[in-house]
Amino acid sequence: MIDELRRRARVRGFEALCAFTHQPAYFARLDFSIVPHTWLPEKISADCSVCPLFRRCGQYAMLVEVEPAPRARAAFTALQCLTPDPRPSRQIEAAAGGITAPLGFRASGVACGIKASQLDLALVVADGPASAAGLFTTNQAQAAPVVVSRAHLERSGARPARVVANSGCANACTGAAGLEVARRTAETRRRAALAAASRRSWWPRRGSSASASTRTRSCEASRRPRARSDGTATRTRPGPS
Repeated sequence: MIDELRRRARVRGFEALCAFTHQPAYFARLDFSIVPHTWLPEKISADCSVCPLFRRCGQYAMLVEVEPAPRARAAFTALQCLTPDPRPSRQIEAAAGGITAPLGFRASGVACGIKASQLDLALVVADGPASAAGLFTTNQAQAAPVVVSRAHLERSGARPARVVANSGCANACTGAAGLEVARRTAETRRRAALAAASRRSWWPRRGSSASASTRTRSCEASRRPRARSDGTATRTRPGPS
C-alpha cells in the first residue's frame, strides 16, 4: 500500500507522504520520520479536527519525502514559484532548556566513573504520563541495552516514567553478563524511585494534622523528667510549640 501511495504521489508531484499512527517503529522501517503535528495542518484540518479523539488520540505524526517524476516535478516547481507555500517553515530550532524544555520533565547527570572526568550517567524523569518511541538497530549483533530497552518499552505500553542513559560504555558483545548488568541498572533505578515515593507519602506535610500531632508529641516528650547518671531527675525546658 505504501509503495502504491508513493507511486501516485510521484506522478502527481507531491513532495511527501504523511501518516498518523500508534506504531511509529513500523513506519520508521519504511523511512518515515516523526515530525511535529504542526507540520501537517492540512491533515489535521481535514481529518483530525472532526475526530472525537482530537488532541487525545496519542498518535505520532510521521512524514517521508517522495521523489516526484521529472515532468511532474517541473510542473510542481513552476506552480510553487507562482503560489506561496501556506505551510509553516519546517526548519527546526533548538529550544532553551535542553531536554527539560518541555514542562513535566526533570533530568540529572552524574560522573559515576565510566569516563575519567566527565558526566557519564543521566536520568530523565517524567512527572506525569508520557509517550515514548524507540528506533532500534536491526543489526544481528545488538547490545544488551538495546534488548532490554525494547523489552521495557513494549512492557510499559510505550509509557515509561524514567529513562537511564550512560556514555562511554556500549555494553555490547557482553553476553548474559551484559544483559544482567543492564537489567540490574533499570531495576536499581526502579527501586530507588519506589523508595523515594514511599518517603514522600510517609513524611507529614507542613500544616497537616499529622505534622501538628508530631510536634505535640515532641513537645510532650521534652517536658518529661529525664534520669541523670546520679539517680536524680531533671526537667528540660519545653520547646516551642
